[in-house]
Amino acid sequence: MQGQRSNKFKIGIVILIIGLIIGVIFVVMLVNYINKRKVYVETTAIVVDYDERFDSEGFYLYAPIYEYVVDGITYTKKDSTYSSNPPAINSEVKIKYNKDDPGDIILEKDNGLIVVGICAFGFVVAGIVFTISGKREKMA
Repeated sequence: MQGQRSNKFKIGIVILIIGLIIGVIFVVMLVNYINKRKVYVETTAIVVDYDERFDSEGFYLYAPIYEYVVDGITYTKKDSTYSSNPPAINSEVKIKYNKDDPGDIILEKDNGLIVVGICAFGFVVAGIVFTISGKREKMA
């Protein structure tokens, strides 16, 4: 029984460390995103197509392909985030582009950051719960 208690504590520590690593990645991504939002130029893009792929369960996922114009030049950029519910073709999406490299864009709403933040929070909470419950069992 003692070995199991000690394993629960160790698993909690590992989960906590994973959560903290994901948390650091989240903070770096968030700071990068905030810095880009400050200096990138806003424009409107149109969803012109989708890149399709299957998920592990065989369902379609879609990454929107955006088209936008900067200084008379049309740019096309595929979103890096796939979802089962993409924006409609011909819908308008607010983006921001790098004025020195208009092919470099960010979305006004970046759902990828939300997912990373939720994962980090979940791992940290689970790690704390496992660690505390493993430690309490160890003391008993």
